[in-house]
Amino acid sequence: MRPIVGALLAGLLRGSAAAATLQVGPGKRFGRIAEAVASASPGDVIEGDPAGDHAGDVCRITAHRLTIRSVGKERVRLPAAGKIWGGKAIFVVAADDFTVEGIAFSGARAPAGNGAGLRLEGRNLVVRTCTFADCEDGILGGAGDVVIEQGAKACNDRLVTYGGEGLKHAANALWVVNNTMVNDLGKGTFVHVAGVPDGFTCVVKNNVMVGVGVPCNYAPAELGGNFQGDPRFVDRAMSDYRLAAGSPCIDKGVDAGRAGEFVLAPKLQYVFPTGWEERPADGRSDSGAFQSPSGK
Repeated sequence: MRPIVGALLAGLLRGSAAAATLQVGPGKRFGRIAEAVASASPGDVIEGDPAGDHAGDVCRITAHRLTIRSVGKERVRLPAAGKIWGGKAIFVVAADDFTVEGIAFSGARAPAGNGAGLRLEGRNLVVRTCTFADCEDGILGGAGDVVIEQGAKACNDRLVTYGGEGLKHAANALWVVNNTMVNDLGKGTFVHVAGVPDGFTCVVKNNVMVGVGVPCNYAPAELGGNFQGDPRFVDRAMSDYRLAAGSPCIDKGVDAGRAGEFVLAPKLQYVFPTGWEERPADGRSDSGAFQSPSGK
């Protein structure tokens, strides 16, 4: 927004314009999601018709605050069909604050063996009621905040699954550290591990697990600092999962250690609805995704 006055005014006018809804599908303005993405502006919403043909509909997203979602009761099926954008993913998200809802990603393959449904190169991602099937990676990257939600009628009762579709790499390990996981389904497993070899590294530490469910089904997992029960959120009904004063999760974290040379203690935390901030460093870690600034 330079030079100062004229450019600032122009920026304010652009920011105040109403976001557009771009419709994709049979008889709509756009036949393919990639075409709508190429025409989208920051803040727009792209609505895909599940009846459309989206095989190989790969793209790179550069508009900030963009939402791509399915309309109706079915998911938009988006098989890679042998295509991959930039050798990376079905959707390469080179933008901040991206939201995707109701898309069924499948079949992502890349020359490097890490083809993803979503490749996040910007900051902040919200994924709702999407599926990732037969992809080398589901979501790759993750700068900023990544929020994953599934619908109330979802049949999948596992919040995190490792090895469910088999292991494709020589080296495998799992670290689940300082997450807040909320399960309203009434049953399930928070961390589910399947089909791993003897000696597999599985570290589950400093997580808040709310709702009915087994914390981790893998008996050899290294556990510590996890909390299951009522963590006393600021406002659970509004998805404000910060810890209220007096929360039993405050100062209950343990040293999460390292993954190789990578320090597992988080440095950033989510700010509702699509922001981030430095995680306060006030002594002992709190359990969950949020550090109480007061430590009380």
